[in-house]
Amino acid sequence: MKLDAFGICLLLFAAALVAWTGIFEPANTTTLKDWQPLMAAFIALIGGTLAYRGAMAKVNADSDRDQRELDRKKIGLYLRLLYPIEKMRVQSGDVRKVLTGYTVSARRFPPSAIRIGMLEEVEEAWKSLELFPVEVAVALDIIRTELPKAKRLLDTYPESDIIEIPSTGMRYSDALRPYADTCEKLEVATAKLIATLGQEVVRIRSLKSAATEAT
Repeated sequence: MKLDAFGICLLLFAAALVAWTGIFEPANTTTLKDWQPLMAAFIALIGGTLAYRGAMAKVNADSDRDQRELDRKKIGLYLRLLYPIEKMRVQSGDVRKVLTGYTVSARRFPPSAIRIGMLEEVEEAWKSLELFPVEVAVALDIIRTELPKAKRLLDTYPESDIIEIPSTGMRYSDALRPYADTCEKLEVATAKLIATLGQEVVRIRSLKSAATEAT
């Protein structure tokens, strides 16, 4: 811990002066002795200032260390979430196209072919929601709300069933239309989540680089 050298010199000088005036009492030192209370106060002020500066230096050092640890935790959490969310975004888009897109012939497949499962990484992120920006929290809430509804709808179809979609895509009145709508919502939410997390990782790393250069 570095202290102000000039302040220390003043403190030592004032202490020596007070001690000298207390030990030696020549005839012409009455004025100096009268100044002893003021010099004592001056010593106390300098000592308090130095102690405050030392305490604040420790507080700042602890704060910087805590911030670095928090940033490291955030980046790890963000990166672990990015890849599986990108896979969910692609899967949601593919399922939506299967259900609503145009093809040369009808499509036939079992319910498992369009099933989108909840990611463990989403649940992990939800437990640490305070570490994410608001936009990410909103996107995660959409995923956690829409996927269970989609699962309940798809669970009404036995796995032995074969779902058939005409070449023109499903109609708005079809029973699986809400499932296609969920896929669209998931596409939007995951895309927003990926963009926001990417921006946050870049921002945190930029701040860390700037702090390193400053020191």
